[in-house]
Amino acid sequence: MLTSTRLINKKLITDADIVIIISGVKSNQVRIGIDASKEISVYRDEVFALIQANKES
Repeated sequence: MLTSTRLINKKLITDADIVIIISGVKSNQVRIGIDASKEISVYRDEVFALIQANKES
């Protein structure tokens, strides 16, 4: 896992053309934006777990 300290409006870029933008920090919450092509699905972990559970049943 990569751990990185970034300022607001700074970016992380993957080799798969995914850009993660830190758009805000408030108390213990971090707001991020993810820019990826429509072919790449991006899910929160709890949603992904539900999708996987539905596939197994």
